[in-house]
Amino acid sequence: KYLLWQAKRADDKTVRQAEWLQAREILSELMRRRGDWAVIPLALADLEEQELQEALKQNSVKEEEIKAKEETIIGLYQQAIKLGRRSSAIVRHTAQLLLKNGRSSDALELLMNNGELKLAKEFAFEKGDFQRAEQIAREAIAAKPDDFQERLWLVQILLNDKRPDEARNELRKAV
Repeated sequence: KYLLWQAKRADDKTVRQAEWLQAREILSELMRRRGDWAVIPLALADLEEQELQEALKQNSVKEEEIKAKEETIIGLYQQAIKLGRRSSAIVRHTAQLLLKNGRSSDALELLMNNGELKLAKEFAFEKGDFQRAEQIAREAIAAKPDDFQERLWLVQILLNDKRPDEARNELRKAV
């Protein structure tokens, strides 16, 4: 991680590449020895993102190479999440990368499975996936039956899904 930190701040491209190489060697050895440490795929993802940013600055990368690199980064973040690193920042960043690469259902699933229900609900609503948004809203209401805001959110979803009678009933329950 220190090498990656140094590489991020290095002005000289040669120094940056040498630090990336050394970091990759160390991380590969650690992965071989302790593949169950979540910090390793996180560090590898950081390394891959730094290399991608460098390539983008140099305009030396093709669109398909960008997509392939981003898919590698997504895989590393998903591995870290499976190994227990479920911070909101990591989950959200992974979801953003999934969205950027056209994998909206995977992004929504990731958000739902990692406790980011509010964000998942908003995302499904924005994408017009009212069925999924309703499912998430109903789960939230089941967890907190007296929460007015959750029920109001369900009313909005039902109205946008052109189901005014159900929305009216939910609004009555909320009141």
